[in-house]
Amino acid sequence: MRIVITSGPSYEPLDQVRRLTNSSTGELGTLLAEGFAEAGHSVVCFRGVAATFPPPLWPVEVIPFTTNDDLAKGLFGLPAREEVTLVLHAAALCDFKVSEIVDEKGNEVHGQKVSSIEWAERTPMALSTPGQQSFHALSSFTSLSPFI
Repeated sequence: MRIVITSGPSYEPLDQVRRLTNSSTGELGTLLAEGFAEAGHSVVCFRGVAATFPPPLWPVEVIPFTTNDDLAKGLFGLPAREEVTLVLHAAALCDFKVSEIVDEKGNEVHGQKVSSIEWAERTPMALSTPGQQSFHALSSFTSLSPFI
Protein backbone atom coordinates (compact mmCIF):
# COMPACT_ATOMS: atom_id res chain seq x y z
CA MET A 1 0.00 0.00 0.00
CA ARG A 2 1.00 3.63 -0.52
CA ILE A 3 0.17 5.60 2.61
CA VAL A 4 0.24 9.35 3.29
CA ILE A 5 0.45 10.58 6.89
CA THR A 6 0.31 14.17 8.12
CA SER A 7 2.19 14.96 11.31
CA GLY A 8 3.08 17.83 13.62
CA PRO A 9 1.86 21.43 13.83
CA SER A 10 1.12 23.97 11.14
CA TYR A 11 1.44 27.68 11.76
CA GLU A 12 -0.14 30.86 10.44
CA PRO A 13 1.93 34.07 10.36
CA LEU A 14 0.67 37.00 12.44
CA ASP A 15 3.28 39.45 11.16
CA GLN A 16 6.93 39.23 10.08
CA VAL A 17 7.99 38.23 13.59
CA ARG A 18 5.22 36.17 15.20
CA ARG A 19 3.08 33.19 14.25
CA LEU A 20 0.04 31.36 15.55
CA THR A 21 0.76 27.67 16.16
CA ASN A 22 0.21 24.88 18.66
CA SER A 23 2.30 22.50 20.71
CA SER A 24 1.88 19.36 18.61
CA THR A 25 5.10 17.35 18.67
CA GLY A 26 4.46 15.15 15.62
CA GLU A 27 4.88 12.00 17.70
CA LEU A 28 1.69 10.21 16.61
CA GLY A 29 2.30 10.76 12.89
CA THR A 30 5.93 9.71 13.21
CA LEU A 31 5.04 6.49 15.03
CA LEU A 32 2.36 5.70 12.46
CA ALA A 33 4.81 6.34 9.60
CA GLU A 34 7.46 4.12 11.17
CA GLY A 35 4.97 1.34 11.90
CA PHE A 36 3.58 1.24 8.37
CA ALA A 37 7.07 1.47 6.82
CA GLU A 38 8.30 -1.36 9.05
CA ALA A 39 5.33 -3.43 7.85
CA GLY A 40 6.56 -2.98 4.27
CA HIS A 41 4.34 -0.16 3.03
CA SER A 42 5.44 2.87 1.02
CA VAL A 43 4.96 5.87 3.32
CA VAL A 44 4.98 9.62 2.66
CA CYS A 45 4.94 11.74 5.83
CA PHE A 46 4.02 15.42 5.57
CA ARG A 47 5.67 16.83 8.70
CA GLY A 48 5.20 20.30 10.22
CA VAL A 49 8.54 22.12 10.33
CA ALA A 50 8.02 22.90 14.03
CA ALA A 51 7.55 19.25 15.06
CA THR A 52 9.81 18.45 18.00
CA PHE A 53 9.56 14.65 18.03
CA PRO A 54 12.46 13.08 16.07
CA PRO A 55 11.65 12.35 12.40
CA PRO A 56 10.86 8.80 11.26
CA LEU A 57 13.78 6.36 11.33
CA TRP A 58 12.41 3.89 8.81
CA PRO A 59 12.64 4.58 5.08
CA VAL A 60 9.86 7.16 4.97
CA GLU A 61 9.66 10.04 2.50
CA VAL A 62 9.38 13.15 4.69
CA ILE A 63 7.97 16.34 3.16
CA PRO A 64 8.03 19.46 5.37
CA PHE A 65 5.13 21.93 5.52
CA THR A 66 4.52 25.25 7.26
CA THR A 67 0.96 26.57 6.93
CA ASN A 68 -2.36 24.84 6.26
CA ASP A 69 -2.21 26.17 2.68
CA ASP A 70 1.32 24.81 2.28
CA LEU A 71 0.17 21.36 3.41
CA ALA A 72 -2.81 21.44 1.04
CA LYS A 73 -0.54 22.45 -1.85
CA GLY A 74 1.80 19.55 -1.06
CA LEU A 75 -1.00 17.02 -0.78
CA PHE A 76 -2.80 18.06 -3.94
CA GLY A 77 0.52 18.26 -5.81
CA LEU A 78 1.75 14.86 -4.65
CA PRO A 79 3.01 12.84 -7.62
CA ALA A 80 1.01 9.66 -8.34
CA ARG A 81 -1.70 10.85 -5.96
CA GLU A 82 -4.19 8.40 -7.44
CA GLU A 83 -2.03 5.52 -6.16
CA VAL A 84 -2.46 6.52 -2.50
CA THR A 85 -4.41 3.84 -0.66
CA LEU A 86 -4.79 5.48 2.75
CA VAL A 87 -4.38 8.93 4.28
CA LEU A 88 -4.05 9.40 8.05
CA HIS A 89 -4.33 12.98 9.29
CA ALA A 90 -2.42 13.27 12.55
CA ALA A 91 -1.26 16.87 11.96
CA ALA A 92 -2.56 19.58 14.27
CA LEU A 93 -3.64 22.31 11.87
CA CYS A 94 -4.28 25.93 12.83
CA ASP A 95 -7.93 26.85 13.29
CA PHE A 96 -7.46 30.55 12.55
CA LYS A 97 -5.37 32.88 10.42
CA VAL A 98 -5.13 36.64 10.36
CA SER A 99 -7.33 38.20 7.71
CA GLU A 100 -6.41 41.82 8.43
CA ILE A 101 -4.09 43.76 10.75
CA VAL A 102 -5.01 47.34 11.59
CA ASP A 103 -3.55 50.12 13.69
CA GLU A 104 -5.41 52.07 16.39
CA LYS A 105 -7.15 54.21 13.72
CA GLY A 106 -8.38 51.22 11.75
CA ASN A 107 -5.84 51.61 8.95
CA GLU A 108 -4.45 48.40 7.52
CA VAL A 109 -0.82 47.74 8.50
CA HIS A 110 1.65 46.01 6.17
CA GLY A 111 5.16 44.66 6.57
CA GLN A 112 5.97 45.33 10.21
CA LYS A 113 5.54 44.00 13.71
CA VAL A 114 2.22 45.11 15.18
CA SER A 115 1.04 45.46 18.74
CA SER A 116 -2.44 43.97 18.35
CA ILE A 117 -4.38 41.76 15.98
CA GLU A 118 -7.89 42.98 15.24
CA TRP A 119 -9.53 40.15 13.26
CA ALA A 120 -8.92 36.55 12.55
CA GLU A 121 -10.74 34.16 10.23
CA ARG A 122 -11.21 30.42 10.45
CA THR A 123 -8.81 28.52 8.26
CA PRO A 124 -10.17 25.81 6.01
CA MET A 125 -9.06 22.41 7.16
CA ALA A 126 -6.75 21.73 4.27
CA LEU A 127 -7.75 18.14 3.87
CA SER A 128 -11.50 18.18 4.21
CA THR A 129 -12.60 20.63 1.54
CA PRO A 130 -16.09 19.62 0.41
CA GLY A 131 -16.82 19.34 -3.29
CA GLN A 132 -13.26 18.75 -4.40
CA GLN A 133 -11.65 15.53 -5.54
CA SER A 134 -9.54 14.57 -2.58
CA PHE A 135 -7.89 11.68 -0.84
CA HIS A 136 -10.05 9.11 0.88
CA ALA A 137 -9.17 10.02 4.41
CA LEU A 138 -9.37 8.62 7.90
CA SER A 139 -9.47 11.91 9.76
CA SER A 140 -10.25 10.78 13.28
CA PHE A 141 -9.58 7.60 15.12
CA THR A 142 -9.32 6.33 18.66
CA SER A 143 -6.84 3.50 18.35
CA LEU A 144 -4.53 2.30 15.62
CA SER A 145 -2.24 0.45 18.02
CA PRO A 146 -2.28 -2.79 15.96
CA PHE A 147 -0.46 -0.84 13.23
CA ILE A 148 2.39 0.51 15.36
